[in-house]
Amino acid sequence: LMVLETWIMQVIVFLIVDATHRGDGPPQSGTDHFDKVSILRVGRLLRLARIVRLFKIFPQLFVLVRGMVLAMRSLFYTLLLLFLLTFSFAIVFTYLSDYSTGLVGLKFNTVSGSFWNLLIYGTFLDSVGEMLDGLKETHMGLALFFMIYIFISNLT
Repeated sequence: LMVLETWIMQVIVFLIVDATHRGDGPPQSGTDHFDKVSILRVGRLLRLARIVRLFKIFPQLFVLVRGMVLAMRSLFYTLLLLFLLTFSFAIVFTYLSDYSTGLVGLKFNTVSGSFWNLLIYGTFLDSVGEMLDGLKETHMGLALFFMIYIFISNLT
């Protein structure tokens, strides 16, 4: 029922409006075009009424949605802090790649490359062992610095 109201009915209304508009050229009066637009507005209001009716039937659903909206604020600040942390570590790794040729082979030579590597290997933890082995071969301090990033970004 929801798929019918959301997608299929809108496609049918758009096709009907398009077919009547194509049939005899542009509408002769402004009210004909206004009637077609008002059909779309009524469809949107019906969808909104259905959502309100669901909230009346299931008040717990409204509590869950309200909680999700309130959690978006703290989620935004968490993602902002993670971005700033990753960006600052990317700058440090790019700076250190000027002094170590092994980091260039690991694609830490640009800030965007460092950011990408830190995001994939450090935050999402994809093949961390391989990255740590490569950093350990270059310099043990770089491997420890990368592990500090992993601990800060994932465990806090």
